[in-house]
Amino acid sequence: MAVTRLQVTPARPKLGGALRDAGPGEAFGDELTVAGVRYTGGAAGAEGGDVIAVSASEFSGARLVGSLTRTTFDNCVFDSSDLAGLRADETSFLESAIAQSRLTGLSLTDGVLRDVTVEDTRADLASFRGSKFQKVVFTGCNLAGADFQRVRFRSVRFEGCDLTGAQFSQASIEHNTTFADCRMVDVRGVRGLKGAHVRGDDLLGLAESLAREVGIEVDW
Repeated sequence: MAVTRLQVTPARPKLGGALRDAGPGEAFGDELTVAGVRYTGGAAGAEGGDVIAVSASEFSGARLVGSLTRTTFDNCVFDSSDLAGLRADETSFLESAIAQSRLTGLSLTDGVLRDVTVEDTRADLASFRGSKFQKVVFTGCNLAGADFQRVRFRSVRFEGCDLTGAQFSQASIEHNTTFADCRMVDVRGVRGLKGAHVRGDDLLGLAESLAREVGIEVDW
């Protein structure tokens, strides 16, 4: 039976009027509230400690480094930016878009992604453990080895993504979560995917993981 393709349409970020260009070396971590700023070419820095709210801002070719905790990115755009290795635990991304960026090794535990699109982005080995995903779409992303343990999925779609070795132990598929045209080899914690919609071609990649989890020995 064909997978029911339920529509997932995250709200698009709203940047409002003209953005102010960040000055050389200006770090958004210097302020508790940032709005309407464009960070380019490595202008953005991140220094943890305070709660930061960033809204209606754009990160283009920027690199975020350091540590952020309990930060909120609301109506933000990340384009060709580098968040690799960033510690952003308990951080929220709301009505935001991430494209052609690098999130390798990102730590976003106990966070929130709501109304978010992630396209053509490398997020291998990223940790989303304990986070809540609602109305989120991943398209053409490298999520190999990503950690989705205890993640709550609600209206989430993965399309054309590499999920090789991803971890889904104790994940919760609450509503309308679909995997289409994804590579799902050596996935861990397959029971956490109970309730998801998976295309037949993707299920073939899951076969070995399913067999291993229920204790079936397969002779190839």
